[in-house]
Order: sequence, then structure tokens, then C-alpha cells
Amino acid sequence: MKLLVILALVAAVPVFAGENVDDIYTPVPDYISVTYGGGPVWNGPNAVLYTTGPFMNSPGTGAGGADESLMTSSEQTYGWGCQYANNNRMADDIVVPAGETWNVTSMTFCGYQTNSGTNPTINAIYVTIWDDYPTTGAVVYGDFTTNRFASAAWTNCYRVLSTESGTGTARPIMAVVANVTVTLTEGDYWVGYCMAGTGASGPWAPPIVNNPPGGATGNAMQQTSGGAWNPVLMQGTNTPVGMPIIVEGTTTSLSRDTWGSIKTLF
Repeated sequence: MKLLVILALVAAVPVFAGENVDDIYTPVPDYISVTYGGGPVWNGPNAVLYTTGPFMNSPGTGAGGADESLMTSSEQTYGWGCQYANNNRMADDIVVPAGETWNVTSMTFCGYQTNSGTNPTINAIYVTIWDDYPTTGAVVYGDFTTNRFASAAWTNCYRVLSTESGTGTARPIMAVVANVTVTLTEGDYWVGYCMAGTGASGPWAPPIVNNPPGGATGNAMQQTSGGAWNPVLMQGTNTPVGMPIIVEGTTTSLSRDTWGSIKTLF
């Protein structure tokens, strides 16, 4: 929604806490695997209100028949730092449509710890929701001190370079579910999050992906070391990307009869 604003800031942003290639630092829904690659696999959400975008763009091409979050030959960032211990946080926006009220019951985020294997090592997630940009909005839910972890499971998807397709298994993407209970009325909101786990590397946040791979996918922001929030850019292409977030719950809206009753008052 605010992609033009993000693009205008591209030339002036600093380096992000990302994991680059050197490790220094349809009928099928977008959010669920279509093949089985072994190991305990996430079975997807049940009552989706909103999803920011897919984390998978290459079904069945991964090791053992798993799916892949496939990068182009020019892209260099596997994932961005969202480590609770380092005050590194990610954020992306969600939109409650006009006339609707969402009764949110949970949110699902994507993360991985390098070389974790398909058994998840992520065991904590912290969530904050603002009514505008993280830099200007008011907090309407949550904080970065309360662990809202509900579960984590492998999505049957690996994050891989183009040269690793079919073989790369170091970065299995986990679906990390957070207990989020909040009522949101129509409007634009930003959801911030960070994670913790028992693995030595990360957690890292993989981006929304296009099919075919490449190009801009959103307007996510990152906060590093508790400092300023900045646009998230793919190293190698300098394009803005989004973060996959799935919102679950129920929705209510004004019915035709209700609107008819309101109109009779005027």
C-alpha cells in the first residue's frame, strides 16, 4: 500500500541486518505446501482473514520433493534478522477492509534458523500492532517483551539460492504461530515481530516471493538493535520486499438490512 513511499526512500537507507549469500550476517492457497518432503509438516491455517503474500514459489522442486522459496541469480539475501536477543525486528502492514471488524485469534509468521533441520528450534515470538507506521503509529496491541508463542512447524519449504535448487536444506522455513487476541476495525495496521530459538544462527525472516522469482514483493520494514526502522531491500537487486504474515480469526460487517435501517434515518 505504501510501496511508492518505500521506493522513494531506497537511495538513502543503511545496510540491514540480513543473512547474505556468504552467511555473514491458482487453486492452491499461497500459504500451504502442495507436496510432501518428509518430516513433520505444518498443515496450514484454518480461518484466514488476511495474508500479505506467499513464502513459497517453486512447489516440489526442493530436496526430497519439498517446496522452495527460490531466489534469482541476482538476489543475495536469504533472510533478515529478527532476533529477540539483539532487538532486531520486522514489520509489515495489513489492511482491514472498509465496513469490517476482525476478531483476531492468531497470527502466523515465517522464520528459520540455519541448519536447524526440519524439527523447529524457534520457541518464542513477540508481536506488536500499530495503527500506522511503526515510527508514527500508536500501539493498539502487544509489545516486544511478552512471548506469544503457540506452535512452530516446518512448512515443507526451503529457502534457497538459484544454484541450490533441488539440493539446499540448510534453511527450512518454519510457520511460527503466535497467540494474538485483538479486535481490529477498518484501517491500515502495521504488525511488528521478532523471534527466539535454540539454534546458533538466527532466527531469520524469509520474504514474500514472486512466481517466477524476482522483483518487488512488498514494503516491509526492519529495526536493528532497537534503532530506526528502515525499508527492507533485497541485496543484489535493491528491490523492496514484504514479509509473509497470515491473520486468522473471524470477521463481522454491516449487513444490507443494517445499512437499509441506517439509511431510513436520513
